[in-house]
Amino acid sequence: MHPQQRRDLAHLRQLVQRGLPMHYYVELEHLILSGEFTFSDTRAVILHGMARAVYVLWWMNERQWLNDNKGTALPWNGSRKAPEEHAPKSTPASARKWAEDVLTEYEQKTGVPAELLYWLAERAPGTHEQPPTPEGFGHALAMEAHVGSISADRWFNSHPPFEPLARVAGQIEADYWG
Repeated sequence: MHPQQRRDLAHLRQLVQRGLPMHYYVELEHLILSGEFTFSDTRAVILHGMARAVYVLWWMNERQWLNDNKGTALPWNGSRKAPEEHAPKSTPASARKWAEDVLTEYEQKTGVPAELLYWLAERAPGTHEQPPTPEGFGHALAMEAHVGSISADRWFNSHPPFEPLARVAGQIEADYWG
């Protein structure tokens, strides 16, 4: 057994001790042993989705402000690429810190680790408008939390609701200023 699988199984056992239903345990154990799921990889991708979403939103707003107030050309005018594709490719540490803080708040308010939140979201009964991904889930969590974000980017607008995330929807707010 791979060391990561051992760590994931130990983490899963801790979740059961904290109240994770046994039917989730059985399915997650199978996914971990088959190599289809790891807690660490899923969390990293969720965090990346969150950090990238909030940074690109901030970057686009800054470009729009410069255009409105100083006449600076918008980099996406006349381009076939989406505005977010013009953003710098690297995501700053401040956005990664924001994502970590906000994800921790989601975990504290729901009582569920981020990886398990995604796993529950992915399996929620109902219709997903697009296939769920950890990065897309992170993007949606960031848009849900970011004050003044576009509501169309929030998770429940294109995915079925599920507990425990539905219980805290709208309760987590955090601004990002670059």
